[in-house]
Amino acid sequence: MPASLRPIDRADLNAVGKFLHRHLNAHIPTEIYTEAFKYNWPARKPNCGFMLEDKGRIVGVLGAVYSTRIIQGIQQDFCNLSCWCVLPAYRNQSLSLIIALIKQPDFTFVNILIVPAVVEIHRALGFKIVEGSQNYYLCPNLPYRFSARVPQISTAATIDLQKLNSTQRYDLSNLRDLSHVNLAFVECDGKIYMITYRRKPYRVIRNLYFPAVEVLHIDRRPCPLVVFCALSHWLLIHHQIPFTLVARNFISQRPFGAIAVRGKLKMFLSKTLSSMDIDNLYTELVLGLG
Repeated sequence: MPASLRPIDRADLNAVGKFLHRHLNAHIPTEIYTEAFKYNWPARKPNCGFMLEDKGRIVGVLGAVYSTRIIQGIQQDFCNLSCWCVLPAYRNQSLSLIIALIKQPDFTFVNILIVPAVVEIHRALGFKIVEGSQNYYLCPNLPYRFSARVPQISTAATIDLQKLNSTQRYDLSNLRDLSHVNLAFVECDGKIYMITYRRKPYRVIRNLYFPAVEVLHIDRRPCPLVVFCALSHWLLIHHQIPFTLVARNFISQRPFGAIAVRGKLKMFLSKTLSSMDIDNLYTELVLGLG
């Protein structure tokens, strides 16, 4: 008898967290999985995803992270597909999870951690690749000397709210209390660049890791190289972090010493948005997953 399919609601999250910790990634504690889907930013949130059950036992999960954002002046509802995990005996029902999610109307669907095995499945369902999503630079953080006025850097705790535009204030209010990401504001040539990043060691080979930061989002992009260099300098001097991973299309040109590396593929399904409108904000990455 096939497993039954139903939405995940808030009361299911403890059990879902235990399932994902055991069967998807044991390095992520149950509590992080559980709390990740309790985010409280604005969203049209019909559920926390979908799951498969067999006689009351969870045998498959596809989580969903929802958000409501203003893109090009229009309110858009997003659904980030997250933590797709189905036990081997039930893999023939895996597609029922993603189909249930994308049948929900009026969402843009995003999967930002695509593995090669499911790329063709997503294509068949109408998903498109986010252009340039695998192209990154691994950059050494260097003590730069700035020939002109040094860009000023503030944090979520020190930024003057009056200097921010409405979108920056909205994002700051939603993201500032998250424990898995940090915000930096770089003021340069009369503009403020809001940069969202997370500490994530970069694996070189097997068990060899470098301390690093991954830039998840820059609101004005591509940003001038001087803005990125100011961030790089600040991360090294004030936080002793030697490397930064950044998407190539986030910055205007290649930083000195940067190495081109590959990242995870991103795909999306939308009736209204283009590849340029897809980013990492309000996704599993800012919630400690992935």
